[in-house]
Amino acid sequence: MVREAAEKGVPSATDRLGTMYLTAGVAKDENEAVRWIRQGAEGGFAPGETVLGISIFHRRGVSQNDVESFSLFRKAANQGFGEAEWLLANMYELGKGTPKDYQQAVYWARKAADHGLAGGK
Repeated sequence: MVREAAEKGVPSATDRLGTMYLTAGVAKDENEAVRWIRQGAEGGFAPGETVLGISIFHRRGVSQNDVESFSLFRKAANQGFGEAEWLLANMYELGKGTPKDYQQAVYWARKAADHGLAGGK
């Protein structure tokens, strides 16, 4: 059922199928996971943007690229997705993919906390 919806391009389904390739439900395949997750992310699906950003940051099926991870986290955070807000705060704090900016780090950490993500998820 998930695969059928993913093949029709439903962003939440492409993200779910990609996540299954990373964790459970189908044979683990990071390259296939990223292929499906990227479809949801390209459709503006905040959870997909976040998972793709994490995959890129940790080199799971793709080349590591802090700038691209930062960009994806920012897109999802701008949609009010709490996990992305927290990850964006960390990128600002560490200067990963962007210059260090403690003001922005605090701003995004507070937004994440407003979504119940105090100190991470």
